[in-house]
Amino acid sequence: MKKYLGLHKREVGIIITLLAVTELFTVLGSVINARILNSLVAMKIRLFSFNVGLFLVNWAIIVAIRYLETIYQERVIQNMDTAIRSDVVGMLLKSNYSTYNSKDTNTYESWVNNDIQTINEQGFRSLFVVIDGLLGTFFALIVLFTFHWSLAIMAIAFSLVILTSPRFFNGQLEKQTTAFTHENERFVEQTGDFLSVFNLLYTFNALRLLLRKITQASQKLGDAFVNRSRVQAKIAATGFLGNVISQILLTGLTGFLVIDRLVSVGTINAVSSLSGNIFNNLGNMSNYLGMIRGTRPIFSKYGIEDRLIDQSNIKAKKLSGGELSESQTDKLIKLTDVSFGYEPKKPIFAQVSVSFKAGKKYLILGQSGSGKSTLLKVVAGYLLPESGTVLFKGRNLKLIDPEDLHRQLLYLDQKPQMISASVRENLNLGAHYSDEQLIKSLKYVELVKDERAGMVLLNTNLRDNQGLSGGQLQRLALARGILRRPKIILLDEGTSAVDHKTAVDIERLLLQDSALTLIMVSHTPHQETVGMFDQQINFDDLIKKQ
Repeated sequence: MKKYLGLHKREVGIIITLLAVTELFTVLGSVINARILNSLVAMKIRLFSFNVGLFLVNWAIIVAIRYLETIYQERVIQNMDTAIRSDVVGMLLKSNYSTYNSKDTNTYESWVNNDIQTINEQGFRSLFVVIDGLLGTFFALIVLFTFHWSLAIMAIAFSLVILTSPRFFNGQLEKQTTAFTHENERFVEQTGDFLSVFNLLYTFNALRLLLRKITQASQKLGDAFVNRSRVQAKIAATGFLGNVISQILLTGLTGFLVIDRLVSVGTINAVSSLSGNIFNNLGNMSNYLGMIRGTRPIFSKYGIEDRLIDQSNIKAKKLSGGELSESQTDKLIKLTDVSFGYEPKKPIFAQVSVSFKAGKKYLILGQSGSGKSTLLKVVAGYLLPESGTVLFKGRNLKLIDPEDLHRQLLYLDQKPQMISASVRENLNLGAHYSDEQLIKSLKYVELVKDERAGMVLLNTNLRDNQGLSGGQLQRLALARGILRRPKIILLDEGTSAVDHKTAVDIERLLLQDSALTLIMVSHTPHQETVGMFDQQINFDDLIKKQ
């Protein structure tokens, strides 16, 4: 948290200044309050009226400053939230395909949403409350000292007791906060999974399962929340008890000082107000300090994940094969004894050796679920083989920068992904193609027939892939890829959802491009285009399962 406060130190400084001015006027109000009582006891009506008016003006100033500070503080906190989210996303940008997909996307959503909200409420807001309380306590102690030194000494002693007592609960709070954040991740993941299969449950009249599963997940999250709140309640109760005892004793001491004529009667009013400020602040501060410490596990989690990603990237760059010879460079892509499995000692395929030449067209045939898609992901560099080597233009694929590889090689998944934005933005994805280029790619995959229809489609907004059919989304994904003019396309059932005629037309266009290297996976090839491939590879013959 220190990092983000440091990045916004100027803005934080302004907030602290506004808080200091507010607390200064608050303490001044207590002094004026004492003068009001003193003037009333002395029966000085004009002085009494003046002090009452001054008291009203003082609080009007406090309200105005507090209003400005609240708005400004919210803006600064949101800026710091954005900075944390940027760092978390930046950390994820360093991930390779395997590392990123080792967790559910709902977990990442929890990182940039729920965790940030926790840091926001328990961290930044609590910190500013603590600073506000410390400033108020500091100014109040100074005023108490001006009344009588014994009042300040007693207040300082009680303050130290109230501040140190919650430390006994630090270990419990961190433990319960860690458990809560993990349970929160599981809740988001489980609810996301079940809400995503609503149609399935609807079809089988099993919607009650959705209610039962989400209720169970909610109860577990609720238990974790209660466990954390139980520790926070202990901290708050300790602070409240110290608060009450301290105020009573300090007011009692003031009474004795009044009896001994060491302070004026009005001092009782001021001390009552000031002790309330001090010990209410410190009593609540114990809880707020506990909440601030409770954010440590979240930042620790971010740090651990960042190190794991770095370690994974370092591991990915290590060579698994020997030196490359010149004779290996005659193949565009060459796999030698490649094995891969998502679980240790459970390979999906083993010792696969195959080569692909530039400009050639390859059709890999096999049953659904046999591992063809996984092989393409290994060729694309998304997945790292457990053993063996994958060479791209004679270089080990592990040593090639992913961005450089993606500029030459395009992998098209059988389940196309779109962002919630216009078709134009989905085609560009941060690049800047002209509408003419975009429409040309749409016409290439037969999504539109003319420029007018193209403009309408470009302005169409996609939300959760709604508005276009599965076949249209596949063609849109293909148009997005062709737009970038890749030299190599890995097509994973890329026309499976497209109508037969359009699928054949698209495949013919790709197969007739002599400069393009095409590796296409299919378990239902179209007879009209099968003969146009340079080589057909039976996946069952290619792999050697262990």
